[in-house]
Amino acid sequence: MHLVNFLNLVKLGLIGSLLTFLPSCNRVEAETPSPQVSVSGSLISQEPLPSPSPSPLLVALNPPNPENGKQIADYLAKIKALAPEQPHGLWIQTGQDLLGNHQGTVPLSAASLTKIATSLVALKTLGVDHQYITEIGIVGTFTNGIVNGDLVIKGGGDPLLVWEEAIALGSLLNKIGIKRVTGNLVVTGDFFMNFEPELVRSGEFFREAINVDTWARDAEIAYGNLPNPIPKPSVSIGGEVKVAPTLPANTQLLVRHYSLPLTELVKK
Repeated sequence: MHLVNFLNLVKLGLIGSLLTFLPSCNRVEAETPSPQVSVSGSLISQEPLPSPSPSPLLVALNPPNPENGKQIADYLAKIKALAPEQPHGLWIQTGQDLLGNHQGTVPLSAASLTKIATSLVALKTLGVDHQYITEIGIVGTFTNGIVNGDLVIKGGGDPLLVWEEAIALGSLLNKIGIKRVTGNLVVTGDFFMNFEPELVRSGEFFREAINVDTWARDAEIAYGNLPNPIPKPSVSIGGEVKVAPTLPANTQLLVRHYSLPLTELVKK
């Protein structure tokens, strides 16, 4: 076993992440330093706080114009296909005139406030330096760019494994030498690509991301968003996406991908 440092491989766009390659005969480790943050000067403003407004905004109590209510109903009908109607709260007011509302007096959980609580719990439970690990390996033999067997991906709960990262991982598989997989893509663990909780669908996203010949518009756009140009990946999988309860015992690990530190993830 010998260790070769491949810093250039990480310049494929996974800024702030760590990648480790574990071939059967060699170990190739690629690492980028964690982002450094420096603070200069005081973060506390010395300027006096503004005085409170002497005329607070009054909540209008008169019912809105029925025509406005119809427009709000039409708007809610359009977005109902994207998300349930119940969590939405709308309050539209100008001056003392209420133009329209939907569940405007019903207490609802605001997304930004929910994220604060979730972030605090995650940081306290996992620690500020915690990183989620995603592992990729094969079951079978690997010769002349062809895996005669399955490609296996084990998720570690990375909440921000999206198109850009999967595309870069596909390009890295090409760097290792993998071009074609005769078997299936086996998904196990907590693998949530593109925020998709369903494992088969997440696996389908990954299968698309690592093969440029199957890219749809979203993958093309994501590739254009990479901070540094990389070769478009071309890893074809002959079989289907399968879900396994655990990592197959005979899996040969090839890539270990580390997410950004938790302190960076909660800022996204």
